[in-house]
Amino acid sequence: MKALVAFSLSLCGVAFWLSMTQLPVSSLKAQVHSFEASDQGHQHLKIDTVLYQGPLVHDTQWVIKQGQTKTDMWGGVGGTRSIVPADVANRSAVERVGFEAEPQGLGMWKMAWIDTVIGTANAVTGQRYRYTYYVRASYVGPTTDGRAPNPSRAMPTNTSFGFLQFVPANVIADAYTAEDQFLLLDPQTSKIVANAHTILKVHLRLDPAEQPPAIFPTDLEGYILTSQEVIAGQFGCDPL
Repeated sequence: MKALVAFSLSLCGVAFWLSMTQLPVSSLKAQVHSFEASDQGHQHLKIDTVLYQGPLVHDTQWVIKQGQTKTDMWGGVGGTRSIVPADVANRSAVERVGFEAEPQGLGMWKMAWIDTVIGTANAVTGQRYRYTYYVRASYVGPTTDGRAPNPSRAMPTNTSFGFLQFVPANVIADAYTAEDQFLLLDPQTSKIVANAHTILKVHLRLDPAEQPPAIFPTDLEGYILTSQEVIAGQFGCDPL
């Protein structure tokens, strides 16, 4: 999903981030700082941590096909969109996943899960592109154990979202808002070739009879789409 705030990167910026794949695992450990006192006088953490940084390890085979736009959001990884001039496939990318949490008092937390990807892609015509992907999921809630939020740092698998899990397992959140953006860029001009910039509102499904909407017929660990607002580009032109 997804699974975006606009920003542009120069080719030297792409080279810099790609070089980060060489960083040792030890340098990618979480950064936690700024202790704050809770209402009970105990120390709670204000958290700003990196869950993963390195090569893109999920959805690496994405393809956006040129053609009539499908009415569903996904239509396969990358889907079919009229906005792209030709079929475009991922070539390589690096990713950084972060998590922020700030205590609000009385056991409540304000949290955000942030995913940033930059990479390169090729069209079937031979044209080369670079792309950026950004999503920030924000929510508030308490934790199940009275401790600080504990996001996953595990690698994603077929049965677990791992570090791609928006809401930590020990957090109670009835909804979240995700800003989701994908930019496909011409490396020569830095102009946008195709894009999708959407605000998604998602809620926890408590009624088993409630069905997710046809445009996003997916249940993500109990959460389903409430509404979507297209800020720019073409809804669903987002392979990640």
